[in-house]
Amino acid sequence: MRHLLLLIPLAFVACDTTCPALKRHRDVDEVVGGTTVNDMAPAIEAADQVVVVEGEVSNDEFRGGLKVIARKVLDMATARVRYVEALRIQWQAEQVSSMDVQLLAQKMGPFRGDGCDVVISFATQQAEGDIRLGPNWKILPDDELIHDLQKQYGKQNVQLVYT
Repeated sequence: MRHLLLLIPLAFVACDTTCPALKRHRDVDEVVGGTTVNDMAPAIEAADQVVVVEGEVSNDEFRGGLKVIARKVLDMATARVRYVEALRIQWQAEQVSSMDVQLLAQKMGPFRGDGCDVVISFATQQAEGDIRLGPNWKILPDDELIHDLQKQYGKQNVQLVYT
């Protein structure tokens, strides 16, 4: 058996082998789990929302093809908190001022809490290194925060690091 994480629309989690959208995902014919999808993922509200399915992939001896036995179904926000190790921000010394440090603290404020570490990759002409902020600076890796930071520092300079 192989373990797999799938990103699929929630409406397809409960569908049968006639569902063409699942067939595009590594030839998986079926995702089966608890009695209902809501039993497996009570926080998921919308049927058209993308979810992460964590489970085991095996051959479907009866129908042919592959099937996934879902162990967990997570909405994207929950999956991100579970699998993101750190938020990495890359700064070049000549592009960063003390105002950037204050602005970063201000933007991260509402998102601080149990979540992921924040790592600043800082580079000068002489040296470069990573600064992992302390545990009081852990943040919830929310879409709004990520987009704000990417807008401020550039999309290529703000990344989520997954485990």
